Amino acid sequence: MNDRLKTKKQLLEELAQGRALLERAEERSLALQEVSKRVAATHDTNEVLDLIVTEAARLLDAPIAFIVRRISRRQKGSQIG
Repeated sequence: MNDRLKTKKQLLEELAQGRALLERAEERSLALQEVSKRVAATHDTNEVLDLIVTEAARLLDAPIAFIVRRISRRQKGSQIG
């Protein structure tokens, strides 16, 4: 009887773990959908990069996040201002 109860307990734990994984996958999917919608709607590179780093930090439960953007010599030469 004790082995049977232990098996039920293990199954319930596995079920809870599976649900947590599914919830996390859904959260990532929704974040990707939101980023995709905003990328399609805007042409402001900084706004898109801000959104990406914000969502990545949120999904990773990171207190801070940043992107280092490298500007090539070719890009520097073509910039006006």
